[in-house]
Amino acid sequence: MTDKRTESQPLVHDGVMFLNQSSSIVQALDAKTGELFWSYERELPPKLPTLAYGNRNIAILGTTVFTGTSDAWLVALDARTGKPKWERKVGDHEINQHYSAGPIIADGLVVIGMSGCYHYTPGGCWISAHDLEAGNEIWRRNTLARPDEPGGDTWGKTPADERYGGSVWIPPTYDPQRNVIYVASAVPLPWGRSQRGHDGDALYSNSTLALDPKTGKILWYLLWRTRLAVPPQGFPVSYEVDGKQYIAVPSGVGMAIPQLMPEIRSPNSGSVLYVFALPD
Repeated sequence: MTDKRTESQPLVHDGVMFLNQSSSIVQALDAKTGELFWSYERELPPKLPTLAYGNRNIAILGTTVFTGTSDAWLVALDARTGKPKWERKVGDHEINQHYSAGPIIADGLVVIGMSGCYHYTPGGCWISAHDLEAGNEIWRRNTLARPDEPGGDTWGKTPADERYGGSVWIPPTYDPQRNVIYVASAVPLPWGRSQRGHDGDALYSNSTLALDPKTGKILWYLLWRTRLAVPPQGFPVSYEVDGKQYIAVPSGVGMAIPQLMPEIRSPNSGSVLYVFALPD
C-alpha cells in the first residue's frame, strides 16, 4: 500500500480476490481469510500526475490478470503467481499519459482507454484494443476526430496536434449480445467554445461512443450537451426490459470552477442518471 490516490475495485474469481491498489500495485488474496497470495508492485518513474496513481479496475480471463499502469503500460500477470506474462508500452508518461481506467475483455481482445489528456496533450486520448497473447495493438480509436475524419470539421481549422482533451477516465463496457463496446470520453480543452476559437462540437469529446470491437469503428455516438460541470463519464450499462434494450449512463455532481464557469452549478439533488432506448 502507498499514500497515493486509490480507487480500488475488487475482482473475485474462483475464491481469490484481486485488488488493484494505488501506484500500479496488484494483489491476490484468499477471499475468505484475506491471506495474501502474491503482490505485484510496479517500479514507477517519479513525479507522475496526481490522478495517475489511482486506477479503477482490472480484468481477468482464464489465468491472466490484465492491468493498465500509472505510467501508461498495459501488463498481463499470471493470476497464480503475479509474475508478468508480458508488458506493453501504449502511452507516454513523459507527456502525462496514464491509465486511470483499467481494461475489459471484449470479443477476445483487451480493450482500454487512455487518460491524462487534461494536461493539453497534443492530439488527445484514445481507446485501443490489444491481443491477449502479447498485448500487440489491433486497433486504436482517437477520442478527438482528426481533420480528415468524419467529425473533424467540428474543430474548425484547429490542427490535429492542437486538439486537446478527450480523456477516458472510466472503463468501457461490452454488450456481447449486440457485440458493441460502449465508452465515455471526457471534455475537450479548453472547455469553452470561445476559448477554443471555434463554434463546433469538438467531436468526439464529451460523448458516449458505441464501437465495433473488431475494428474500433464508431457505430454511433451521443454528444452530451448538458449544463453539468462534468459530462456523463460513468461507464454505460446495457440492459433489457420487456424485449427493449436500454443504455444507462451516470454522471457525477461535477467539479465546476466558479471563476471560470459562474453559470454552471452542480444539481442540488446530487448525481444524475441518464437512460435512453436503443433502436430495434
